[in-house]
Amino acid sequence: MKITDKELVDDQIRHLNREGIMIWNDNLEEGFTVNFVLNRPDWKKDYEKLTHEFRENGDALYVYPLERLHMTLLGRIDKELGKEKISEVVKKIMAGKKFIFDIGYLACNNSGVSIIAEPRFDLAGLRTELRKGLGIKGDDYTKYLSIYESLAWMNFIRFKDKPGDKFFETLWQMRNYQFGEHEAKSIGIFLNSSRTMDPHKSRLLEEVIF
Repeated sequence: MKITDKELVDDQIRHLNREGIMIWNDNLEEGFTVNFVLNRPDWKKDYEKLTHEFRENGDALYVYPLERLHMTLLGRIDKELGKEKISEVVKKIMAGKKFIFDIGYLACNNSGVSIIAEPRFDLAGLRTELRKGLGIKGDDYTKYLSIYESLAWMNFIRFKDKPGDKFFETLWQMRNYQFGEHEAKSIGIFLNSSRTMDPHKSRLLEEVIF
């Protein structure tokens, strides 16, 4: 990651404070979301090592189970667009291409903590092309941070309550945590109404393999 980009991410961690924390609400308006498929059981040990540090902070945090980690390509797509249209556009634009990420470094905002997935390809360009093909405006990820349109991330913590000082210390200490390379070989098209991909509120409709 560029030094200037890393400094922006670290600044978010520095400026996160207890007063600004937003308590987790899992509900979303039902719609489609398109996620890069992770399927990385080999991350279990590294993920447990990372999350153990945060679980020591008590009950204020909701920590995602490993199987719920997800990396959104496009989210909150109106149901009226239809799954078939999404599938058609995704296949046309993404088939036969490689999508490799470097997974590492923590980021945050007032609603949670995430693991950054830095692409070795033009992710912002891909999102723009997909939105154009689908005829949608889509989420503006720059509302979180100016560089976020060019990055992916995996949320792994939400706030059930205002955390104590130990949480902020842990976040700063663990901010450079690394997982390594990940090649995404498929995407999943989901009908979803959950921020955490709760299986009771999230259904995989199609997996598209590149």
